[in-house]
Amino acid sequence: MRLPARWAPFLTGFFMSLFMVFIITAVLNLMSGHPSFADWVHSFVRVWPIAFVAVIVVMPLVRRVVLALTQPPLQER
Repeated sequence: MRLPARWAPFLTGFFMSLFMVFIITAVLNLMSGHPSFADWVHSFVRVWPIAFVAVIVVMPLVRRVVLALTQPPLQER
């Protein structure tokens, strides 16, 4: 089953925040000196919802900034 294209921004934010928080909390947990799976899960569950909302809110601004800083693609003739 595939979702309609209108879900793309939501899914982008979902997966981007999921992978970012997964990696960052894992690295911070490993750097803590006493890594534990329970501590990592606890951190991940607490931080991911915040990151998800932040990505969804900030993504439109990021897209506008990127469009302003880049040239549009050349049209094929």
